[in-house]
Amino acid sequence: MLETACKAAQTIERPAARGQALSAIAETWLSAGETSRGQTTIEEALKVADLLKHPDEKARQLAWLARLLKETGDTSKAIEQFKRAYYLARAAESVSLKVNALYNLSSEYVDAGLPAESKTVLAELELMVLDPASEVDTVCELINMAEIYIDLEEAAEAAKILTMAVQSAHALKDVWFKAERLIEIAEIDNSAGYRDEAARLVQEALSEVEHIEENSRPYFWMKLAAVCSELDLKTQSADCLLKAREAILKSADLPTAAGDVLELAENYLNLDDRITSLDLLEKAQTIIGDLPEDQDRIQCLLQSADLYRKLGQAPQAGVLTEKVYQLCTWETDHKAKLYTLGKLAILNVNLNKLPEASELVDEITRLAAESKTRTSGLGPIGEELTEAGADGLGLILGEIIREPEVKVSVLIAAAQNQIKKKA
Repeated sequence: MLETACKAAQTIERPAARGQALSAIAETWLSAGETSRGQTTIEEALKVADLLKHPDEKARQLAWLARLLKETGDTSKAIEQFKRAYYLARAAESVSLKVNALYNLSSEYVDAGLPAESKTVLAELELMVLDPASEVDTVCELINMAEIYIDLEEAAEAAKILTMAVQSAHALKDVWFKAERLIEIAEIDNSAGYRDEAARLVQEALSEVEHIEENSRPYFWMKLAAVCSELDLKTQSADCLLKAREAILKSADLPTAAGDVLELAENYLNLDDRITSLDLLEKAQTIIGDLPEDQDRIQCLLQSADLYRKLGQAPQAGVLTEKVYQLCTWETDHKAKLYTLGKLAILNVNLNKLPEASELVDEITRLAAESKTRTSGLGPIGEELTEAGADGLGLILGEIIREPEVKVSVLIAAAQNQIKKKA
């Protein structure tokens, strides 16, 4: 599979995409214990990296390859490529691109087991991010930096950066962004073990949500419910979901309401409240039946079928997959039809209906052969089939995908799955 992926990668026209494909293949070779083959592919990827024009793009590629070189044991060459990546990151065409490339470099240093180098880059990054003239999303970048400090087990630095993130969030004038960023910081605080601070930020975010337009509040209440659940604030989590439920069920915007009710059902399922989840799922079916557009109905039915499956309602999930298939027969957009048939194949695999899934993949193959439409949308489908255990079906889709960079991603996913099975 990896040899086939290497051949497909050579046909990718864009150097950036070709380099990424080769790097991913090299990383998979190494995870399979094929160090020599991995080194050869790294050398190929390094040659492609020299063709890249944008400094930030080249910096990201070289940092990735430097980390892989370190994994092969070639430390001196790894450090050489890391240095090149650093200077290229510094030469990026804008501050935001520079920040992005340096963040990526710092992260790769961590994964390469070079914590001191990572911290040096983070210190430089901090000055850029906090510069008022930088015009970057300060809170978002500080959150990213804090996550790296957490990975480095630098608790004091992580706490300092998170405090700065909170201060920057307080300065935001847009209430929507302020609430979103406060929730994101709370999530990181919780994962880092700062539970009291996370709970305090949840309360702040709840107050901010009250100033957001009513139709947008359910989105935030559901996010807050998830954080509260992780913090064991079960009463608050239930209150948030109840508020979201009341607002969603009043909505007159059918496509939005259908999606929101299904998301709410998923949230209740995650809280192990299966009765409420099933009740909401059944309410969603009424809304879905009134949707005017077939594509909206198809997407909601696919999501519903998967939820019924997770709730142990396999017969109902099967009924909905058949409904989707019937709607799909009238679809004239071949690209959309291929994608829907692919999602149905995944559902059938997850429902342990492999013959039905195989028939759907055969239909996809026939349709792709008959039409000139793009097949890139089948990439994620092939990867999901592989992850679900249907490696053979995933590989069949990999064979018919025309776009080489997408074909490579499916082949890599299949190879990685085989490596995991053997581990």
